[in-house]
Amino acid sequence: MRAVILAAGYGTRMQRDVDADTTGRYRHLSGVPKPLLPVAGAQLASHWIAALEELGRLKEPVPVDEVVVVVNASNRARFESWRDGLATSLKVNLVCDGASSNESRPGAIACMALGVGNTASDVLFIGG
Repeated sequence: MRAVILAAGYGTRMQRDVDADTTGRYRHLSGVPKPLLPVAGAQLASHWIAALEELGRLKEPVPVDEVVVVVNASNRARFESWRDGLATSLKVNLVCDGASSNESRPGAIACMALGVGNTASDVLFIGG
């Protein structure tokens, strides 16, 4: 099975909230894509990868053998660094939707199609 993580959004509402925080407590989160937010000592997407890897140890449901992370052009380098630092047995590929701004993004359905590609296997989507 292929898992597709939709991570090409721009997090405009979250960014607005971070920018509005007058305490400065969340300043370090400015510009961080939501799937790469720190949660319990690791980035959120790393927790998803660990959960998908754990599914591979089960006989049912069908184990995940590939993860495709759909990203935007603006955050691609951040996701490449994240992927390159992963300690996982899963094959993790990045696919870029080509968008460089919130206004030029193609939308979730187009990103889902990018993630599915030409696979004939089952697909599990994770909304980032």
